[in-house]
Amino acid sequence: EIILVTGVQTCALPIFTIVSLLVAGLALASANDYPQGRTGTTLTTREYDSAFQPQIYHDFGRPWNPAMFCPKGTYASGFRQKTDLGCAGGLECSGMNGIELMCSSEGGQKQLGWAKTEIDVPLGQDVNWRANHWCPDGEFLISAQVLAQPDRGIFEDDDAIEGVNFKCTDGSNAYADAGEMKRRSGDNWLAFTSCQAGQVICGVRAAGEWDMWDNVAFDKLAFACCNKA
Repeated sequence: EIILVTGVQTCALPIFTIVSLLVAGLALASANDYPQGRTGTTLTTREYDSAFQPQIYHDFGRPWNPAMFCPKGTYASGFRQKTDLGCAGGLECSGMNGIELMCSSEGGQKQLGWAKTEIDVPLGQDVNWRANHWCPDGEFLISAQVLAQPDRGIFEDDDAIEGVNFKCTDGSNAYADAGEMKRRSGDNWLAFTSCQAGQVICGVRAAGEWDMWDNVAFDKLAFACCNKA
C-alpha cells in the first residue's frame, strides 16, 4: 500500500532535546520532529519559526537524526547531496544518504557556514557527494521536493528518497542534475512544499539508517524555516 505523507505546516510537535555536539557553529538537537508554528531555541540560540516536511510515498519508520542548523544570522542559499549511484551488487542501492545546506547572510555563493547530515553507507561503488547548487546572488532556499520511491515490498530493495530539488526566493530553481541520482522504476518527483510566507530555510534533519538487508538510507526530510532579519 502506498502512503502519501503531506508536508505539515502548523501543528505543534515536541521541543528538541539538546545534545552537546557543536560543529562549525551548528547546533545539533534531537526530537521526533521540528517544532511547528512557534519559535524554538538551540544551544546557539538559533531561532526557527516554522518547519515543513516534503511529500514522500512511504514512511519506513526509520529514526530521525539530529537536526542541523545554519549558523545564527545565516540562511540556506545552496545545497549539495550525497547519493548512491553504483549500488552494491547492482540492486542494493541506498539512494540519497546525505545533504548539506550552504549558509550565507547575503545569499548566493557567499558561504559562511553549513548544515550537514549524512548516513555512513559501507557498501556501494559510487556513494559520493555531488555538485554544489546555488540560488542567485541575494536569494535563499524556500521550498523543496524529493525524488521518492514507493514501497517496493519485502522482496526488493528500497531506496526511499533518491534526491532533492529546491526553489529560491526569487522563484528560480536550484535543481540537482539528473546524473546525480539513480532513478528506478516507480520513482517520481513529488510536489514542492514550502516555508511560510516571508521565511527561508535555515535548518535540516533527515530520518533513516543504513541496513544490510533493505538498505533504505534517507526515508524522509524536514526543513526548519526562519524569518530573515
